[in-house]
Amino acid sequence: MKSLRLALCALGTFLVGSQAVAGITVLGNGSAAVTCYQSAEARARTAMAIAQCSTALNDDMLNVDDRVATLINRGIVLMLADRTSEAVRDFDHAITIDANQPEAYLNKGLTQFRLGDSVGAQALASRALELRTRKPAIAYYVRALAAEDRGDVRSAYADLRRAAAIEPGWSEPATELQRYRVRR
Repeated sequence: MKSLRLALCALGTFLVGSQAVAGITVLGNGSAAVTCYQSAEARARTAMAIAQCSTALNDDMLNVDDRVATLINRGIVLMLADRTSEAVRDFDHAITIDANQPEAYLNKGLTQFRLGDSVGAQALASRALELRTRKPAIAYYVRALAAEDRGDVRSAYADLRRAAAIEPGWSEPATELQRYRVRR
């Protein structure tokens, strides 16, 4: 069991080192919320990036959409800093404010996968797809990895193919597909 947990952590590190985060754009110019978005997109994981996001949430006069986006962006930075319980709390808070925000579900699903919760990750990635995430390839990829982890190889293969078709320039789905042998 310990080796499985280490493999999942390594895979989670692989996911966040690749394309698999989905920051949300914040309107405005030069605000702490914009800086938080830029930190999430740059995959920052520093205490300074987290503090900037917290400043945005505490001090900026954010409208509802920007508050939700900033919660998701801070959640991404927290996830990257391995502060997963705080990241999940931010994603949950974003969902509480806007239950139809697909990127909150997508990033929470990615976090749940990193925590070894394949069932939760798959359900959250599916919900992100239902809500039309802006990053469907990532959602299919997370769903595929979660399905494979649970032993559902057919679903994993199908979702990897979808991810590769949506983002042909993203190498990870294609690399994962090379491990499969299709028998007819």
